[in-house]
Amino acid sequence: MQPEVFGYLNDDENTALESDPLEAVAKDGELGAYKHTEFWQAMDTLKDKMHLTDLWMTGKAPWAM
Repeated sequence: MQPEVFGYLNDDENTALESDPLEAVAKDGELGAYKHTEFWQAMDTLKDKMHLTDLWMTGKAPWAM
């Protein structure tokens, strides 16, 4: 993100970035997207991390070269 995104944020700690701020960015025509067609996996939770670690340790990591 560009530093200008901070202008869309407020002091409400309950505001989710995915709701009001990004909706306003999109409304202003400043939101872009990239269609990713290769492997992607979130690592937001311990379960995600364990899954990715398992892929790496077993030699099944699609991102490994």
